[in-house]
This record gives sequence, structure tokens and C-alpha cells, in this order.
Amino acid sequence: MGKIITTAKLCEIKPTSQNNIPLLNQLIVETEEVKIRQLLGCEIYDKITDEISTNSISSELQHILDQGLYHCITYMVYARYIQESMLVDTFTGFVTKNRPDSQAA
Repeated sequence: MGKIITTAKLCEIKPTSQNNIPLLNQLIVETEEVKIRQLLGCEIYDKITDEISTNSISSELQHILDQGLYHCITYMVYARYIQESMLVDTFTGFVTKNRPDSQAA
């Protein structure tokens, strides 16, 4: 579980298979620690995570989280999830196999 977003919140924004929760948790932590910390800067990142960990979230921070930061993290995690899962994008959605003899219905 990440410091900013939970798996439940991520799945609320972008429904994802419950079979891959361990992978999602790993990707959330990696994305927050590397990308989000880099984008926000250490000082702001630490301030946000401190407020969340102590449950003293200001209304201003809650607005920032709800109106953008949760969605930004979800997008970055989902993009890494697709890369890590080696999914293939088809016209009917993502699949895990791509067979040469497959035909569209």
C-alpha cells in the first residue's frame, strides 16, 4: 500500500483486476517513491505523506488529492501495470496472449 493512495482508491478510480493486487501494491509504492516524489519535490511529498499518516489532512490538501493527485498517481500506476503485465491491447480490450491464429469474431 502506498503512502498517498490505497489500492482501494486506485481501483475506485480505475477498475482493475483483483487478481493482481500484490503487483498493484508494489507499483503504487514504486511510483510514489520515485515518480511522485520527483515531480512534487521531497519537501512537498514529505508534507503530504506526513499529513496523511497522522490523519490531519487539511481541506486544501484534500481538494488537491481529490481533484488531481489521486488521478495522476492512478494513471502512472496503471501505465506501469500494463507494461509489467505484458498485456496486449486489442479492439475488445487488453488480453494476455496474442496468438497468430486468432481471428476477430
